Amino acid sequence: MSFESDLENGRMIEKEFARKLIRWGIQSVELAPYGAFKDWDVKARFWKEWKIVEKTFEIKDDIISAQTWNVWFEFRCFGKPSWIYASKADYIVYHLNNKFYYQDRGELLFRLDNIDKKSVKWWDGNQSQMYIVSLKYLNNLFDEFK
Repeated sequence: MSFESDLENGRMIEKEFARKLIRWGIQSVELAPYGAFKDWDVKARFWKEWKIVEKTFEIKDDIISAQTWNVWFEFRCFGKPSWIYASKADYIVYHLNNKFYYQDRGELLFRLDNIDKKSVKWWDGNQSQMYIVSLKYLNNLFDEFK
């Protein structure tokens, strides 16, 4: 897959997740603008205790987890904190095997810190540092979004 096709596939998954949010009765959903926008992928607004609340979601897709039986979490790239450590999103959402899994970002960081994982350098000329976690721990990290 090319970088452009990866981006387009990611956008389709973001739209699918947004449709699921709407079915949950969310007031409104906004997709991140095209281009270099790293704050969040989907923003949802909903009523809570008589006021509108906004929550943001960072969405990742792992197309090879079914073959590797692992899921990866990038934490550093080119010497700087990245992805879940740099994200401004309230929730991290993972799309795996045609299902969505979610967790509050802070809670995910806590859970990830306390789970068996392997640290590797990979991608971007080995400039990305990632945690590789066995899929057997998926339910320890995330809740399934139904």
